[in-house]
Amino acid sequence: MLAYLFWHTPQSADGPTYERGLTAFHRALAGSPPDGFVRSWTLRVARPAWLPDGPAHYLDWYLIETFAALGELNDGAITGTRRAPHDDVAALARTGTAALVGHVAGTTDVPGAPALAVALLDKPAGQPYSTFRADLTEAAAARPGTGCWMRQMTLGPGPEFVVLGEAGRMPALPAPATVLDAAVVATA
Repeated sequence: MLAYLFWHTPQSADGPTYERGLTAFHRALAGSPPDGFVRSWTLRVARPAWLPDGPAHYLDWYLIETFAALGELNDGAITGTRRAPHDDVAALARTGTAALVGHVAGTTDVPGAPALAVALLDKPAGQPYSTFRADLTEAAAARPGTGCWMRQMTLGPGPEFVVLGEAGRMPALPAPATVLDAAVVATA
């Protein structure tokens, strides 16, 4: 399982309008999914270091089955019944950057907790990936509802690993992490 992550900031402080646009787009995707699309949601997050100051900051999660499905999502997001909702909310965005991550351990479900946290971390230099991934798997097992993901491609600035879990219940992670408060604001 892969996830295309899109970090973005709106142009204006009209959060309700922006979030309604995000919801409309997620519903359009779910209503007419491109091949390989699984599900999607948006989190409102504390500002990550690579996004400029703004009225709010968001992180979209688009779960897809394969690398080929990324191309289907890219083309499908702007065609058919998905085009207008995409274009409407895209016109409200100020800036954004993306990443492609692969599932390492834990859940791939839409988070159900009202308050979430997104932990951003990198593997310590010199530590083997196999050891670090095993440590993340153990951390996810310690806290049901936690999902661990690893960058597959660098599409912009951002962490090597992303851990999504319940605020205040993030597992002990195997490396220092920047933890952003988050909440689900759009899903379908």
